[in-house]
Amino acid sequence: MSAQIPELHAPHEVPAGGAAAVRIPAGTVFQVVDVAGQQIGDFVALAADDIDERLSTAETMNFNDWSARVSPGTHLYSNKPRVMFTVVEDTSSGRHDLNYAACTAEFYAYYGGGENHRNCHDNLVAALAPSGMRPVDLPNPLNLFQVSMPGPDGVVEVGPPGAEAGQYIALRAELDVIVAVSSCPFDLDKAGGAGWVATPLIIRPANPQES
Repeated sequence: MSAQIPELHAPHEVPAGGAAAVRIPAGTVFQVVDVAGQQIGDFVALAADDIDERLSTAETMNFNDWSARVSPGTHLYSNKPRVMFTVVEDTSSGRHDLNYAACTAEFYAYYGGGENHRNCHDNLVAALAPSGMRPVDLPNPLNLFQVSMPGPDGVVEVGPPGAEAGQYIALRAELDVIVAVSSCPFDLDKAGGAGWVATPLIIRPANPQES
């Protein structure tokens, strides 16, 4: 079912405001790179041999001592729950989000962004369509480089994305996986989003000769 999703052997671009999916064999260390800086990447994953097994941000928090912090050594869990990834390196600010769902057309309409706004949900569903995944089964993402952490009063403190140009997070796939990443097209007048323009991300093997 996933023959049209390429295996990651070389750098693979996630287009600005769009998404891309790649197959990654178990044991591969790969990086998600913020090319221009201050770009959020919505990251989801499916087990390559069972697309009903998928990344779970809730189980990830459950099995990391109820922590919403993602840093080197953090394991990312599936809904089984099994370890899907291990974070091995992070050259960004180290701020990533486990709480927010992928943005949708309805989200943008609700917050004044107009109808049919490009969004991460539709981007990821389209990128993963060759896998046979049903749109309703899209997992909630790990929002890479997104700075949004609940404060003591429960209000989420939001800031500009926390990666500079060329910074990245590196993960090791612990299962054969299909990974999809969306370059978030968020441009609302929230957290300085007004007038902001999406930029590309790169998914690349940490060592192409070993991929």
